Amino acid sequence: MGRKANFSAKERNECKSSLIGMLEKSPFIEIACNKVGITRMTLIRWQKTDKDFSEDIQKAINLSREKINDLAESKLIGKIQEGNMTAISFWLRHNNPIYGKSGVSVKIEPESKTLIIIPSNGRDCIDYKRKSKRKRDSFYNSLAGRNHLRNSGSEKK
Repeated sequence: MGRKANFSAKERNECKSSLIGMLEKSPFIEIACNKVGITRMTLIRWQKTDKDFSEDIQKAINLSREKINDLAESKLIGKIQEGNMTAISFWLRHNNPIYGKSGVSVKIEPESKTLIIIPSNGRDCIDYKRKSKRKRDSFYNSLAGRNHLRNSGSEKK
């Protein structure tokens, strides 16, 4: 669809509806504008003059971002269930305060698939492969409880 400079009220409303529908599926404004046949500046102008439309655009973008985030999280959880140590480490660093910027780092030994937690003081390292089965199970169950990963197969029995 080519870009058009002037729109009738009916065309403008149809264009706005189409734009909102596209942004609910994908949050990329430039692509949606091109598909509808308007420039980004036209969108900005419409948003300035129509506050309800501006709110609808923002809601649509937020909805599509949530959908993409859900998809990404499900793929990440799938990798965690497969025992991917990089995915496990990523999840812990970004979702558990003791692994984040609190001075605790996570080291993964790829050959043995051992997860080692190293506090900032460098002492008291926790090696969950070498811990007792009860403590190791407790660790994996705490992960499973927070992330719905029960019976993920990430631990060896």
